Amino acid sequence: MTDRQSRRLLLGLMALAAALFAWLSIARYRGYNTAMEDIGNMAQAMWSGTRGRPLLFTYFCHPVSRLGLHAELIYLLFVPLYAIAPSPMTLLVVQAVLFAAGAWPLYRLARRHLASETAALAVVLIYLLYPLADNAVLFDFHADTIAMPLFFFALEALDRGEVRRYAFWIALALASKVYVAYAVALLGGLLFVQGKRRVGLGTIAAAFAWGATAFFLVKPWFASRYGLPVQSYDSYAGYYFGKTLATLGATWAERLLMGLLVLLPLLPAAKAAPWHFLTVALSIAPVLLSSSPGPSYSYKYHHYALTIPFIVMTILAVAETMRRRGEQLAAFPAWRIFLLTMLIITVGLNIELSDTPLSPAFWRAEYGHGLDPWKYGRTSRDEVKDAFLRPIPDDAALFATNFLAPHLVNRATLCTMIPAAPPPPPDYERRLLAVDEAVFDALFDYNVSTPVTGLVAIPATYLRRYLDHPEWQVVAADDGLVLLRRDAPPDEVLPQSVTHTLATAPPVQRRPLGEGVSLVQAEIAPLGGRRFAWRTVWYAEEGEQARPPLFAVSHLQGVENGRILHLPTLALYPCEEWEAGSLITETFTVVIPDRIPAGRYEVAVGLYRLDDPFAYATDERSRLGDIVPIGSIEVP
Repeated sequence: MTDRQSRRLLLGLMALAAALFAWLSIARYRGYNTAMEDIGNMAQAMWSGTRGRPLLFTYFCHPVSRLGLHAELIYLLFVPLYAIAPSPMTLLVVQAVLFAAGAWPLYRLARRHLASETAALAVVLIYLLYPLADNAVLFDFHADTIAMPLFFFALEALDRGEVRRYAFWIALALASKVYVAYAVALLGGLLFVQGKRRVGLGTIAAAFAWGATAFFLVKPWFASRYGLPVQSYDSYAGYYFGKTLATLGATWAERLLMGLLVLLPLLPAAKAAPWHFLTVALSIAPVLLSSSPGPSYSYKYHHYALTIPFIVMTILAVAETMRRRGEQLAAFPAWRIFLLTMLIITVGLNIELSDTPLSPAFWRAEYGHGLDPWKYGRTSRDEVKDAFLRPIPDDAALFATNFLAPHLVNRATLCTMIPAAPPPPPDYERRLLAVDEAVFDALFDYNVSTPVTGLVAIPATYLRRYLDHPEWQVVAADDGLVLLRRDAPPDEVLPQSVTHTLATAPPVQRRPLGEGVSLVQAEIAPLGGRRFAWRTVWYAEEGEQARPPLFAVSHLQGVENGRILHLPTLALYPCEEWEAGSLITETFTVVIPDRIPAGRYEVAVGLYRLDDPFAYATDERSRLGDIVPIGSIEVP
């Protein structure tokens, strides 16, 4: 293969990788499968940078600077680009392009050390296909993923003796994230034992100097000025390692498996390139010991991104060592066999561990994989979400459920739901209710390869927080999507109410649905135009002292995404609070969306378990009994 041919092939591989990872990342975003953490936080920080604010984003309903968390100074370089194309998709494309760009210096470095264009391309393919690298690129947008290719630019510059250019790339890498300093220090140590002592010591010194400056000066300054009101509530080190000892007993096997997954393919390096192998082991140690959510030590996330340069350079070092020992004299020398073996292992790991087109599961759209709607696919309900979110004003202070939020980030205030632990800061509830509007996906139709129990129950608790306050009113609803506004004009309000009384005797006419709940009566009355008044009466059967969390949904029969969520009994007076022997009457107003054509529609109601992992689908998997016909409506 000639040099020109190899370069053309290299550029083709880079273009293909950039296009592929940009496409997959955008598809995941457009399918509402990315959460506010992390792409939403990063995009809002970039947007605030375009407004002259220091990378602020809303965390726990409080403005926080990225510089007060991870000291991600490199994000300032992306602000002008975000100003031109203000969308989270811009960041995803940039990340994919930078990842692919790392193949260029790696190719030059490998070709120089292996004296073979073919071998250099093999090393590039290992980088581009390595599952830990691919998973990092495909998991939202993160500064350590951005730093990954910068290491290759730095090493290639140093290999040519351009120390100043090397220092430039190292400085960019350090500016990516505070804990990149650890990886840079490891690189310095590796250079030192390789005989480049002056550069190695300088690299270590730079890592410690910037790490200390970022951790003890930059982070505290921005945290105190733009940080959470209670700084001690979640320390940086405590967040990542505070629960390691407590969780180690239950997670040691998983952590060990992750470590073996990284190190086993590199076992030949333990003898041929021991210092490289040791560096890889040290680079994954903090990840394997971390107790942050995810779990962060899983191969599915971005936390191994900084290990990738060490893995690839280890493979290159082994091949070069074998080549220099004279094993290149054979017809097909051992070092080429080693590279081919590593490439085959990489492809096999990619098929098994990454969700890319190399995997058959990708094309089969298996549950939670590939073209399935829960990963890179898109559903008709996602189009409903697009239309529902479009009218929300850009300047409104907003609360949004976590998977709607990344599509609403270009604003100063964007509160979201928070995990059960750690507890929120003291002013969270006040700030939560101080926004202008609140938008919910009350059916929370996000899932993962393993269904998670009780997801729909999470937005229900937040809905109640707003509906319990009379200044908040529902102004729009569509297929489980709900928009509330504070002090909305009366003509925009969709009233929601519920009453309950003890019955003197069980109703004679009632339809038992299970779990001690019966439907007594249902009425639908036209209010003019596309507005209708819903009224349903439920009976809590006597003898049932405890009921599971349930919610009701009316269905426009034959209409895709034509569900009407009964908000009063979901949020105002939940089923599990019903007193045995009581009648519960809920009334609420519905506006049939313009997307539903005019015509006559039969309506049926069903009762569903809120704690079922398939509650979002409101089908037979979470339903109690059958759906019950309750009438028809004429939509003009």
